[in-house]
Amino acid sequence: MFLDYNFRNYNYRLFLYVLLLNITGVLIIRSASNQDISMVLKQIVGILVGLTAVIILSLVDYHKVVSVAPLIYGTSLAFLLAVLVFGVSRGVARRWLVLPVIGQIQPSEFVKIGLIIFFSWSGSGCHHSWASMSLRSCFLQDFCFWPHSV
Repeated sequence: MFLDYNFRNYNYRLFLYVLLLNITGVLIIRSASNQDISMVLKQIVGILVGLTAVIILSLVDYHKVVSVAPLIYGTSLAFLLAVLVFGVSRGVARRWLVLPVIGQIQPSEFVKIGLIIFFSWSGSGCHHSWASMSLRSCFLQDFCFWPHSV
């Protein structure tokens, strides 16, 4: 994964812009929270985790991600069904899953990314290898109201 990537092509300027925007956000939170260090540290930890994920994911070839799009879609549906069955209500709506080690997560945030990947795969024509599957022709195209291209 990393060995075949040419770091000369990496967009360091974009990463610098993201870093500058995050630093600006931390300064604004520090100012708005009356210099509350716990909120600032929480934001910094979130930024570090997010930037680490962004760097790792930016090095992954998108063709590899798109090749598992149906699996990502199925996992997204499983998360949404888990919220219906095991979800915890906060306020009026049931939106959260409580996981033993991680804590509580809101799966709809991950499902948004999964649906973007799935619909990109479905609309791009990269799914011709799945054409012989009856599940694909019956469920994926008909359910999503996608035109039959195969």
